[in-house]
Amino acid sequence: MSRTRIIVVAAFMLLAFTAAFAASNSTQINLTSAATVAGTKLQPGTYKVTWTGQGDNLNVTLKSGKTEVTAHATTAKNDSPMSSTSFVTNKDGELTEIRPAGKGPAIKFTGGQNASMNTNSSTSNP
Repeated sequence: MSRTRIIVVAAFMLLAFTAAFAASNSTQINLTSAATVAGTKLQPGTYKVTWTGQGDNLNVTLKSGKTEVTAHATTAKNDSPMSSTSFVTNKDGELTEIRPAGKGPAIKFTGGQNASMNTNSSTSNP
């Protein structure tokens, strides 16, 4: 095999590995009613959920269209991986936990944290 071909194959494998690793920290939820995350109200809709970090130091981003909210969270033990992604809201409509499909730990939002919100529009939100 030529040196160029080896480099191309190695680059492709690295790219595939990176994409697979990034995809492992994402899921999707469908909110059927409004919910809040760390004090920020999310409208009903489908949200892509991504997270970085581990243990007690997760940064979780929920994005739908031009709305993007980032909040702090921790991992919580799941007795067994979920077959489909689910989430938990409390009686006040706060999103408290996301349980990604096929993943061991759940994502538990920490109380009292402020979220950052970016709507990518010309108006500002408090």
